[in-house]
Parts: sequence; C-alpha cells; structure tokens
Amino acid sequence: MPRLLFTIFFFVLVQISQAQINIDFPVERSVFQRGNDNFGYIAINGTSSEKMDSLVAQFQSDTTITNKALVNTTAKGYFQERVKMPGGWYKLTVLGYKNGIVKSQKTIQKVGVGEVYIICGQSNAQGKVDFGARGAQDDRVNSVNYYNENLSFTPPDRLEISKIEDNSDIAPYGKSPWCWGELGDMIAAKYDVPVLFFNAAWQATFSSNWSDSRDEIPAFDILTFGTLPVGYPYHHLDMSHKYYASLFGVRAVLWHLGETDTNPGIPRPGEYYKYIKYTIEKSREDFGFNVPWMISEVSFSAGATSEVVLNDQRDLVKTPGLNAFTGPYTDPVMQPRVDGTHFGNTSTQNGLTDLAQAWFEKIDGGFLDESNPILTNPLAELSIECNNDGLTIKTKSDQSIYQWSDNSNEDSKTAKSGQFSAIVFDSLLNYKIGTSIDISGIKFESNPTITSLSDSLCAGDSLLISSSEQFDSILWNNGNENHSFYINDNAELAFEVYNSYGCKIGNSPAKVYNKIEIPAFAINPTFEISDGTFDSTSHSIVTCTGRVVEIEANGAWNEFSWNGEVANSQVTLTSDTIVQFAGKYNGACPSIETEPFIVSFIDHPEPPQIVLEDPYTLRIANAADYSSNVVFEWQGGPPTLNDTDPIYKPASPGIYSNRAVLYFDDGDGCGSPLSNEIDFKIDPNKEIIVVYPNPTPNQVSIAASKTQKSVNIAVYNAIGKIVRSVDMAIWNGDAIDIDLNALAPGYYNIIVDSSENHMVKKIFKY
Repeated sequence: MPRLLFTIFFFVLVQISQAQINIDFPVERSVFQRGNDNFGYIAINGTSSEKMDSLVAQFQSDTTITNKALVNTTAKGYFQERVKMPGGWYKLTVLGYKNGIVKSQKTIQKVGVGEVYIICGQSNAQGKVDFGARGAQDDRVNSVNYYNENLSFTPPDRLEISKIEDNSDIAPYGKSPWCWGELGDMIAAKYDVPVLFFNAAWQATFSSNWSDSRDEIPAFDILTFGTLPVGYPYHHLDMSHKYYASLFGVRAVLWHLGETDTNPGIPRPGEYYKYIKYTIEKSREDFGFNVPWMISEVSFSAGATSEVVLNDQRDLVKTPGLNAFTGPYTDPVMQPRVDGTHFGNTSTQNGLTDLAQAWFEKIDGGFLDESNPILTNPLAELSIECNNDGLTIKTKSDQSIYQWSDNSNEDSKTAKSGQFSAIVFDSLLNYKIGTSIDISGIKFESNPTITSLSDSLCAGDSLLISSSEQFDSILWNNGNENHSFYINDNAELAFEVYNSYGCKIGNSPAKVYNKIEIPAFAINPTFEISDGTFDSTSHSIVTCTGRVVEIEANGAWNEFSWNGEVANSQVTLTSDTIVQFAGKYNGACPSIETEPFIVSFIDHPEPPQIVLEDPYTLRIANAADYSSNVVFEWQGGPPTLNDTDPIYKPASPGIYSNRAVLYFDDGDGCGSPLSNEIDFKIDPNKEIIVVYPNPTPNQVSIAASKTQKSVNIAVYNAIGKIVRSVDMAIWNGDAIDIDLNALAPGYYNIIVDSSENHMVKKIFKY
C-alpha cells in the first residue's frame, strides 16, 4: 500500500504563553491504554522558557496526590517523558521549582489511564442518527467529537477529546454515540477507569471492501452501485491505528460486520474469513503492532441470517495465532429491529442498550485478562544540534515525514530564538509527537569575564576564581569545568562557555595571576623591645611595674595588627598583656599570626630592714620575707660593695644600707628602695674575738672580726671542767651562740683557740 501523505497538524499552537512552562501533550481528556497490571504510561511533552532546578509531574485523583520527578531538561527548553501510573482519572500539573519554590506550573484538568478501543465494521458499529443513541452518563467516557464527512486523508486540525454526549460523533467516522457511550459507562463503572473510543466503521460495507481498499483496489459501493473513494473504508482503520492508537495505545478492535455480506450479499464459505483475515493481518503489518480483535457474530440483515458468515467469524477466532476473540452474538438482540436491520432505543425497546450490554459481557468475561493490550510510546525525540547560526532541529534517522509548527515541511529548522514543534512519523507512518522546544531562554552569545577579589595571590593562600555568571557549561584552559575554583600558584586563565546544547557562545579574555612570595621579614617576624626581658622559649616579656614596654615590628609591613586591631608599627604597654601580631605585606598579603607574647610587669620588692648583728656583722632582719631569687645588694662608703649575702661583715667603717633586687635572665631586674642606714664603726683597740653579752642569763655569742682556722671553743666551770665545746676547721667569724641554760649560775671561762689567735674570757651567768 502506498504511503499516505498526511497533512500534519498540532495539538496546540506553538505560540507559547508567557508562563515558563507549557504542556503541549497530553491534551485534555487524553486516555492512555493500561496494561493487564492496571498500569499505563502518561506521555508528557512540553516546553520551558526558563531553566528550572527541578521538575515534578503531580497527579491528583479524587483520593490521592502522586508526585513524580521528571527528567529535568528545562535548560534545553523542553521536557518529554512517559510517567507510569495506575488506572485512573487525574488532574495533571507540571511544576517547575527554582530555589525551593514553584516558579511556574501548568495544569491539564483531566487525563487518565484506562481502556482505549477502536470500533470497526459497518453501520451497526458506525452508528446512525436519530436511532435513540444515548451519550455517556459517566464523565470518564470520551471520544474525539469529529466526523470525517469530506473523507480527508488527514486527521482533524486540532486534537480535541470530549465526553460522549447524546449528540457526539466518534472520530474518525462514527455517527452518534450509538451503543458506545453506554458501553463506556459499563466499563468505567466496573473497572473505575476512563474510556476512550475511536470509530472507523463504514455503513453497508462488505468484508471484501476492507481487503480491497487496503490495497487501493476500488471497493464496490452497494448503496450507489459505484465504487467507494480509493483507500476507503480501510483508511479510517489505518488512521485510527497510526494516529489515535499510536498516541494512546489500544486494547482491541471491536469488529461488527456481516449484515451486508448476508443480505444483499450472497455469502460463500471462506470468503468472509479470507477478506477479514487479510484485513486483520495487513492492518497489523501497517501499524506494526499485534492489536487484538474482538469479532462479533453477526449476520442479521432485513430478516435474513447466514450460518456461512457466522461460521467464518467463528473460524477467525479459532485461527491459531490470529489473536482474535469472540465478540457478542448480536443476531437475536432487539428483534424486531427498528428498520429491519439496525438497533435502536425506542419507547418499547432499548436495543442499543442491549447491544452495549452484549459487548460488555464479552469484554468483562475474561477478555481483559486474556488479551494483550498495545501500550505505545507517542514521543519522538528530535535531533537538536549546534551550528554557527544557533540550533539546527531535525528528525533522527529512524523518523520520516514531519511538519513544523509553522506548517512548513523543510528538512530542518535553524534559529536562535522562538518556539518550535514538529509532528514526526516513524518508518511505518505512525504519528509521533516530536520534541517541543522553546529556545527563547537559551543563550547564543555571551561576553564572559573572570572575577576574583585580587589579581595576585599571597603565598600559602588560595584565591577564588569565578566566571562572571552561571552558564550551562564552562571549560577553563586548565581543564576545569566548574564555574568557581581556587588557585594557589601562578596562573594564566581563560575559559569558554557553552549553552545547554553544547554550542560555544563566548570566551573570556585571559587573565594573569601572580603568586607573591613571602618576604624574609614576614616568615619569622622580629621585634624591637624598648624595655623588659624577652624569653624566646616561653614568648614572654618581663619588666618592672612603673616602666613602659614598647614593642615595634621590624620589616616593610603595609599594615600592622596587634591583637586583631589595625594599629601602628609600635604598641605601648604599661600592664600585664597578652600580645599577638600579624601584618600585611605587598599590599594585602597577610602573615600568619605570631604566637602570643605574654608581657608581665613585676612589682618592686619591699625595702630590707638591716640590723647590727654583732660588733663585726650587719644582717637583713626580714630576709625570710623574700623569695629565693631575690639578691641583696649591700651599699656603704665608697666603693659600693657587691656582696649579696643577707649577713655582711663590713671591711671598713661607713654608712651602710641594702637594696633587694629581683633579677631577670638578661641582668636587668626590679630593685627595692634602699633600706635603713647603719653607721658602722670599727674600734682599732677592739679584740679580734669578742664574747657577748656578759653577764648573761642563758647564752653567749662569740664573733670574730676575721676568718679563723682550726678553731676550738670550750666553756670551763669554776673547778676547770669543760661543760661546753665546739670545734670548727674554718670559722668565718659569724656569731656562734653557746647555750648556757643547763648550767648553774656562776663564773665560767671561755677559751677560743685557733691557728691565728688564743683568747680567754671570763663570763658570769646569773
């Protein structure tokens, strides 16, 4: 059969509304064939003038809301997907999300997954006007309300599906609702799914008319005794397959033909079988799918019936592999008929209602479980490629005839703006919905630049490099494909940008970034300290209360920061403080912050209290009040003495005082005010060794003016007996206390012998 050249049409005009999202397909009241598992695929084809972050198809029934994430191709101006849903009647809303909120949405009020049937045969399938046909009561029973009166080889200019009403036709060639509206009510009520009918029947046709017209052999017209238009009646069946079933799928062809073959025809065994078997096989060959057929047993015409016709119909069902099922036996339904042949609903009979019931009983009697429905994919993805003038949109290699939304039919479209859609046919001329695309939001030219906080980067730092705006795709000369990234070394950068289809739309100027090396003074900062002692181990500075510490950073810094506050190169301190320094060099490169300086101010010691210990010795009376690291500095007549002991023997007479000093590691220290002064005198006639006090109640002290060696000190009583004795190899002359508490009152002799001196002294203990 020659390829039929359809005039292609569109579901919606391509002039997209200002809303970013538009749904081109499905149209309102579309019904997609379900599988035997009660699931089918709702095909969605639409455009978006703006890139969305995500895309969701929401299906709302009377009892549920189901959200399905769609593949998000909005960056390319379109979305196209089949969504699996259970049988049901839904409100479909496609929602585009941006930044977590709905940016745009579009709704189809009614769309479903259910049962789709193609009706075929002659007038008791096609229907007749004014025979009492009733429309559907259930809102879910639908058809395309169109009658191809002019026998156009093209489908209607717009696909508009509506509820079957009392005055509805059923495209492409059905007259009136006939019994199909009522049958739809029964199916919808029993299975709770929507129903969609198409009607390709032709009145008064013979079985041979269908096989002849398939091969474009002029078919005999019993009504005119002429011929039917070339290709008819088969073309309506072919159109129902290639157009309607290709879009929505189909459960089966409901076949009702045999009246004309019986009367006025003269049936011969096997003829009906041959013609209809050929028609079935060729229709499947032309469509490419093994569509089930339900063949009614029908022969009654103007009072005549034919077992020959009925047997051929039964033989078709029995034929192995023909995928044919027994339909209703309609000869006995509604007798007598309205006009001797046709069913009708009258005041006395509900013949069309009975016919609908007969069909329903066959469909409901196991057929739905035994048949394999056809679930088609109506979507065809177009080939969209870049060229110098924008995008070139064309069909893929396995697609054939198509027509653009502007009604042109050239091989391809090339543009940088606008909205486009194409109707595409596969190799069998089955109708497919080509990708609808809105490229108004797609860029084709850009002048991008590189942005950063600086044109240079500091050693040890990273610098964020970014493109001036977001693009669908970006490629940097270093191979990076991100819009932003960090660098930490010298670099010369540039990038190219591409739109969502991979078209190069611009490139940035190159930009050079230089890494600034750390100068020596910033690697390990040094400081000048005006006062105090710096301990490099503990990072501490110690000085005395009342002093002023000035710390100055060395080096060619551009900025000085002390404890996080920008200041001068020098910081002045007068109390305990923890100090950290950081600076900036070469304009804005920050150094790392130093470890903390602990600056401590130490209080001055209290002044010592000095006393005359003995005729030869001065002593710090409050020495025990000082810490062990305090040094006592004795001062008297010139020159200043450096002796630091708390007990001191002056070598010459003079005015003596003392200062307590807490020294630091570098020799600096905090000194006390001077102590009280003592006028120390030396009697030239004074003995070298003295004993005091005399008399005494309990003890005596013995002191020498200079160091003695091999010393023995003995205390003798009145009868010459030694009662106390002390031996020393070296005696520095400091006072030695001799305890006399245990001795009786009286006179005693103390004898001191050394290698230098011999002394005898009488004392009295009272």
